[in-house]
Amino acid sequence: MASVSTQNEMLKEPSMYRSALIRRFDFSSELQRMSVLCKNEFDEGDFKAFVKGSPEKISELCRPETIPSNFKVVLSKYTTEGYRVIALSCKDLAGMDLQRAHSITREEVESNLTFLGLLVMENKMKP
Repeated sequence: MASVSTQNEMLKEPSMYRSALIRRFDFSSELQRMSVLCKNEFDEGDFKAFVKGSPEKISELCRPETIPSNFKVVLSKYTTEGYRVIALSCKDLAGMDLQRAHSITREEVESNLTFLGLLVMENKMKP
């Protein structure tokens, strides 16, 4: 029973997990991606960047060791079946303060990323 009450305690404090959006780099069709800088509102920790975009482009921006060995096979499977696929990645921005968060360049944010996974969506035609 102790684990159940521990889970319930966690559920009572959802505000602990709120993040503040600090900065956004809007989607660019030329760059094939968008990104945001976030910070947990209740944490003295570091800023984080989250980047989404075309799997091909995101995989180029991620650290190679974070890309699964079967990445191209899995991506090809979903795209040939007609699914829409978006890649997700992140980056810890250790030691950054608010002033630096507002002056950092997009190129700095969107480099040396950690690959998180693929978001696979289906958009069926209506009858």
